[in-house]
Amino acid sequence: MSEIKFRVVDTEPSERQIIVRFFSDALPESDLVAEYAADGKTPVAYRTDYAITVPIPTPEGAAFTAFIMRHCPVDWFNMMHAVRDPDTSTPMPLIAIGQVISGAAPAPGFAALLLAKNTEIDNMRAAANASAFPYGGKMIASDPLSRSDIDGVANHIALFGTFPEGFPGGWKATDKTMLPLADVDAFRAMYAAMTEQGTRNFNHSQELKVRLAAASTPEEIAAITW
Repeated sequence: MSEIKFRVVDTEPSERQIIVRFFSDALPESDLVAEYAADGKTPVAYRTDYAITVPIPTPEGAAFTAFIMRHCPVDWFNMMHAVRDPDTSTPMPLIAIGQVISGAAPAPGFAALLLAKNTEIDNMRAAANASAFPYGGKMIASDPLSRSDIDGVANHIALFGTFPEGFPGGWKATDKTMLPLADVDAFRAMYAAMTEQGTRNFNHSQELKVRLAAASTPEEIAAITW
């Protein structure tokens, strides 16, 4: 079986993307041209060019090669290699042209599982940010309603240097008790605790994405949880 190779042909730094072209000895780049320029000679598109988003931190060495190869259309290459092998029989099935056929959707491929888990990690981080954070020995809610209240008080302090009129002198924790906030510095410390939790959530999501980048089986992907 011909070995599959790749090379980086372009980059999109603002999107953390690289454009990778896969090819092999049996399917060289010259055989993979999908579109030519108006002169009919200059290639402008290839069938196996893939835009790949590079995770943070960037894998290095063998880990980078493994990460890129997980995006390779290996099944397609194997099929095309077999088609070009004179010693391999690859008959086409009998297909009725124009016939409408219904069938169940296939199970998602590995690339689809990676994409779905990446989205799940983002959603889990958003849920963590919108749950609660620790401060003063209590848990403080940070759901959208609570966050709007926190930001409202923070904005008032930023504008006037004092609590809003009628401020109750504390913040209600998730256990329904009041956490005393004697002055604006105490409130600022609570706000800082919220942003610190957001940073921890972000860092944890990046750790999960590093694990995702190293995953090589559906089981390893499924094992990644918050």
